[in-house]
Amino acid sequence: MKKIVLLILLILLLCKFDIYAQNSIEQKTQVLIQNVETSEGNDKVNAYISLLEYLVYTQPLLVDSIAKEAIQTSRKLNNKKAEIEIIISLGYAHAKLHEPLEALKYYQQAYQIAKKIKDSTEICKVLIKIGSAKLTKGDINESIGHFIEAENIAISLDDNINLIDATNYLGISYYLIDNLDQAIKFSEEALKRSIEIGYRDGEALAYEHLTIVKIKQGKFDEALKLNNNALIIREELDDLQSVAGLYYNFSVIYNNLNDFPKAIEYTKKSVATRKSFGNISGVGSNYLTLGNIYIRSNQIDSALVYLKKAYDIKIEYGEMRALTSIVKSLSDVYEKKNDFKNAFKYLKAYKIYSDSLFGENSRRLASKVLAQQELVRKEDEIKHLQAVNEFQKEIQTFLIIIIVLIFLLSAAFVVLYILNRRANKKLSATNNELINLNRDREKFFKIIAHDLRAPFHPIIGYSDIVLNDIDNMNRYSIKEAVTNINISANKIFDLMTNLLQWLGLNTGRMEYKPINFDLNEELDFTLKLFSNNITNKSLKINNNIKNNTSVYADKSMVGIILRNILSNAIKFSLENGVINISSIQKHHYIEIEIQDYGVGIPADQLESLFTNEMKSTKGTRNESGTGLGLLLCKEMAELNKGNLIVESELHLGTTIKFTLPRSISENIESALKIKEFNQN
Repeated sequence: MKKIVLLILLILLLCKFDIYAQNSIEQKTQVLIQNVETSEGNDKVNAYISLLEYLVYTQPLLVDSIAKEAIQTSRKLNNKKAEIEIIISLGYAHAKLHEPLEALKYYQQAYQIAKKIKDSTEICKVLIKIGSAKLTKGDINESIGHFIEAENIAISLDDNINLIDATNYLGISYYLIDNLDQAIKFSEEALKRSIEIGYRDGEALAYEHLTIVKIKQGKFDEALKLNNNALIIREELDDLQSVAGLYYNFSVIYNNLNDFPKAIEYTKKSVATRKSFGNISGVGSNYLTLGNIYIRSNQIDSALVYLKKAYDIKIEYGEMRALTSIVKSLSDVYEKKNDFKNAFKYLKAYKIYSDSLFGENSRRLASKVLAQQELVRKEDEIKHLQAVNEFQKEIQTFLIIIIVLIFLLSAAFVVLYILNRRANKKLSATNNELINLNRDREKFFKIIAHDLRAPFHPIIGYSDIVLNDIDNMNRYSIKEAVTNINISANKIFDLMTNLLQWLGLNTGRMEYKPINFDLNEELDFTLKLFSNNITNKSLKINNNIKNNTSVYADKSMVGIILRNILSNAIKFSLENGVINISSIQKHHYIEIEIQDYGVGIPADQLESLFTNEMKSTKGTRNESGTGLGLLLCKEMAELNKGNLIVESELHLGTTIKFTLPRSISENIESALKIKEFNQN
């Protein structure tokens, strides 16, 4: 690789084109070489491809030696796609050097590999290259066949790059069969697509083709503009071979405009550029052009010098068509110099070359005729395909409409199904609410019918006795009657309180308003309310809840829960009994436990404690109950994100546990402690 680097740099130093361009090309080449040297595996192969593609434009003579290394590397990696790209670069380098037969040989190799691996993109690309090489040889008909095939593949693949290239070369094909209108149409189509996708190479090629057409039409001002557009892009791409060709176009245009100094200037620029990368055959063509310009400008001696140089080069390459033009021009020059001997000599040579070209001209003419037929066939095929496409578009439009309608109908069914499900869910929810309301109504009337009515019997009875027989009653009898009336009134009061709280909870009129508060404060307040009851039964209350035990709940609801549970514990405890109150911290909750050692709850009542079958039970001193308190407590505990459970054994006592969320500040503090512990 180091030898190649030195060779490239040496050739660049010998180049005679613009110093700035030379330095730019040298720098870019060094970067690409460095990429090859520093890469491995498939990255190295890709770096080789980038280097070769650039050298095709700047130094095509070097491509052969570097391509051999690149092919070996790609074969070691079994990278067939990369191998195809490398071989295409080899063929393109020979095409740039005006060696179409060598170019065709490599393109056909690449085509075989692409066919073997069934890579449609590469097949399409190689077909265009094969067509372009055959076009240079004059096989117009075969070239068109390749371009059409490539165009069809590119359309099927939605491959814009290859489609543009195929369109460009079809434009050239039309030019070669003298159908200039179609040539312009295809070239302009390729130009438009290239600009749309930013494909600079395709854009430059389209400008070049349009330039040639305009020259043939004699529209030299338009040709100058188009050629200049192409030159800007080719210089940007460092495509020296194309730059040399565009200089040649300028010389042809200025020669036709009789601006001989400019024509000579651009021809010499073309010569210098072609020499810089070793396109000797192209230099020979430039010398022929220079000779003819000098003839037109009556500089006969200069014409003779360049025509002889052209002859020496073309005789070496055996290019009969160019030699025919050269000897004809030499004959004209010697005739102008009155050297009839040499004039006759070259006229005789012209006759010989013309005769030898007769077969080739006949073949070219036949190819041209076939090409015209092929393009006519293609146009008919395009019209047919357009008609088919229009029909297919109509079918597609119809199918799209059908699909859209099906989709809309499906969407409508789905929406209706969802709405129906939502309606059913809503109906079910409403039905459940009605069931619950009906159940609550039954509870309500049951309480009114039984528990609310029952306490009035003793009130009415004892009040009747006092009213009718107060004069005959002693102090003790009156006190007993008033005591029973008081007990019944208290029962009615408790029942009404619980009933109103339960109704407020179930009708949504009791709002849930959680706050942080000290549980002991609420418990102490509740115990004070029951102090007389506790004293009357000589009960001992053990409050084991730690100080500063904070919860996050609705304070009013917690008060109701405590009052109901403690009321039951006191009511069902025996004389001189004990009630234990404690709390346990569980994760983010506080579990409060209130335990008594009273009469307990029978198993059958325990199972139906929270059902519709509410039963009030007498206390140890015949204290009455509502049967509603525990249900109310459970619902309020659940509303406060907690729960309530009852454990009881007959004659052993009852334990009621309910949970409440810990205060928010405590939860945060606990989380911070866990985090700190994990970090340590």
